[in-house]
Amino acid sequence: MKRLFYLMPVILFLLTFTGCGGTRVQTASGNPPQDTVAQPAGGVCPPETASAVERGPGDVFEYQIGTENVLQIDVYYGKGEQLSQKVRVSSRGTISFPLLGDVHVLGLTVSNLQNKLTLLLSRDYLVNPQVTVFIEEYSTVSILGEVKRPGAYPLKGQLTVLELVALSEGFTKIASPNKVKVIRTHSDGRREEILVRVNDIINKDGFGQDNLVLRAGDLVIVPESLF
Repeated sequence: MKRLFYLMPVILFLLTFTGCGGTRVQTASGNPPQDTVAQPAGGVCPPETASAVERGPGDVFEYQIGTENVLQIDVYYGKGEQLSQKVRVSSRGTISFPLLGDVHVLGLTVSNLQNKLTLLLSRDYLVNPQVTVFIEEYSTVSILGEVKRPGAYPLKGQLTVLELVALSEGFTKIASPNKVKVIRTHSDGRREEILVRVNDIINKDGFGQDNLVLRAGDLVIVPESLF
């Protein structure tokens, strides 16, 4: 016991020195070294640095292809040969493309779609195709009711209800901002109504009430106040 007591400072020093990075230990059987993780005194490892952990998705929003988008797709292959097609995304979220038939594109980014078409075309049809996709026409969202400029607006990126109200130059004097409705039709035909309390979003800086992100085809209705 006395010997263990005198060795304790040395053991604690070694644990602190190795930290959470771990050490390499050669097993007695001669097997390859194994990783061991030693915790510092106190038993809690500090958080890993950003370089040591897998990074999550970036904060930059990438436009996702929606219904009604018009896409210009160019495919270069062979010795200067080219296949070009202008297509509109259907209500089912698909496009019709030569050699491939119907291809589901709803929700893909431009780079996602380029990669998908490259894979599909190179699998059975073309050798080393180079695919470029350009969005010529964007999807739209509409706002009706008590705003100063009702109508359809292009959905070129991430757009919230509050931002759409701003684009339509704000509410009229008789609007009811806390009773705004978003009517959303899903790809399976199901219709959903979502209440958005815009006044609550403004007064609480977005906390307690989600500032809904709009999707292609959404219809925003601003009703008249009853008082």
